[in-house]
Amino acid sequence: MTDTLLAGFNDTTLDSQRAFRAALDALSRPGRVITMPDLLPDGAPAPLMPATAALALALFDYETPVWLDETADTPAVRDWLRFHCGCPLVADRAQARFALLAGAPGTMVGFDTGTDAYPDRSATLIWQVDSLSEGRAYRLAGPGIAQELLAEERRGDPAVPEITLAQIDEQLSLAVDRVMAEGALYDRELAALAVKQARGDVIEAIFLLRAYRTTLPRLGYAEAIDTARMAIRRRISATYKDLPGGQVLGPTFDYTLRLLDFDLAEDGTVPASEQATEPLDGSMPRVADILGHDGLIEPEDANDAQEVGD
Repeated sequence: MTDTLLAGFNDTTLDSQRAFRAALDALSRPGRVITMPDLLPDGAPAPLMPATAALALALFDYETPVWLDETADTPAVRDWLRFHCGCPLVADRAQARFALLAGAPGTMVGFDTGTDAYPDRSATLIWQVDSLSEGRAYRLAGPGIAQELLAEERRGDPAVPEITLAQIDEQLSLAVDRVMAEGALYDRELAALAVKQARGDVIEAIFLLRAYRTTLPRLGYAEAIDTARMAIRRRISATYKDLPGGQVLGPTFDYTLRLLDFDLAEDGTVPASEQATEPLDGSMPRVADILGHDGLIEPEDANDAQEVGD
């Protein structure tokens, strides 16, 4: 055993969870760089890096045989792993559940690759490299790694300026509104991001926003508001020809000719719309309230215990 044995985690439970979370993030997002928190106050036994050692502490135990390559197979590393992880160290790579590679990559033949029925039984290789931005580059490919192809398709011709979230929010506002409404998350920037990621497929963008919403903590709930006091952009009713408060057509496709406007293909300015001479009334009563006030709707009984009819 080496004379000096470096310490492991300060807080075994919490630090293991932090390291394991970083590992999950990396495995669930192939190709994305995930930063491992600094969890080892004394550092790692050479030649291991702190991130590599933190992964070992989080993943290795007495049930996970570990194989070390020639560079990682040092007395300091072997003693540190045995003491902190209790993992058996094996010379036969076929028996390994994990492998630590700290040197130049050699042949990957001989590790357990699992089976079609049990792919989870394959060995996990932790390959330590000097840099993720310099040196030899690698292109990821294989099952589950479709992000690069989607990103290339989404970007399109690099010679064309990339669309921004602000442009999507301002010029595809109805798509953003629908994604927010059906995604049940009111955040215009996130909705615009979902539209961009989905390449304009609003249904896919809704799924993306819904999935993201499930990861957020519930901080509160929205209170019901008085819709009669909302700012009005559009107010149409078929009940009254002369609706109290007035009809407000607003920006709508209902009264357009539905013909292609080829002027939009040009980079030109949009003429300003005509402004009303008087502002809208700050209070716009609901039509149902007007009908109820005139006795044309049966009033609701809050204490009515009768069953609702068909």
